[in-house]
Amino acid sequence: MKRITFYLAILISQSSIGQTFSDQQVDAFQFVDSLIKKEDLVFQNNDLVFPKEIQGILLKVQKSMAENKTWFEDYFNKNYKEGEGLPYDEKFGVTREEYELVKNLDKTPPKLTPIAEDTITALKKNDRLTFKSKGSLKIFDLLEIDFKTRTVLLGMDTIPYSNKINASSTTPFGKWHGYSWKYEKSNQTDNFKIDELESEIIEISFGRTFDNKILVLLKAKKVDKGTIKANIDVIEFVK
Repeated sequence: MKRITFYLAILISQSSIGQTFSDQQVDAFQFVDSLIKKEDLVFQNNDLVFPKEIQGILLKVQKSMAENKTWFEDYFNKNYKEGEGLPYDEKFGVTREEYELVKNLDKTPPKLTPIAEDTITALKKNDRLTFKSKGSLKIFDLLEIDFKTRTVLLGMDTIPYSNKINASSTTPFGKWHGYSWKYEKSNQTDNFKIDELESEIIEISFGRTFDNKILVLLKAKKVDKGTIKANIDVIEFVK
């Protein structure tokens, strides 16, 4: 599924609802502080399972892109529009109707499926919040939130504040509200080349669903010369 989601990110553009910046940062850290009240938190880890029809379509698109790599790179550079993704072309190896299913995944969202649970200890000291996993979610051991300096760290990386989120009921988590921090870098902007692509994305979101569940999303993806080196996508409900 790692390569499927990589190609899916190329085909369509996903965005969150953001507003103005400065006051939001204060609200964002206050919001996270209000969510984490207990030391021992039970995290329910979930996976997003796409319908089999969607998985089959994405596999066909992936195969076609690999077989027509030079054409695809040129097509992407000429036609990609942020917020819209790519228009249909028969060289994607699927029908227009199949492609529209992928472009409109909000109408057939992936199914949220619980896969494991982990107890994570949240320690707050001197306005710093750190986490310690007692199970398999060791990625959270690298997460630190400094409420005094309003800084989010994952390992050695500082993750800047990104935006406020007001997500609709069509998401796999239902309607939810929260805040996001995002770090992103890439060696390609105007001229996309798959084999030369080097990119890194880290995104952390904290939210509360309409039915009052705490939601934590953590993504860390790294691509080196077109090869996926890391693809962590953690979806957690805090019990």
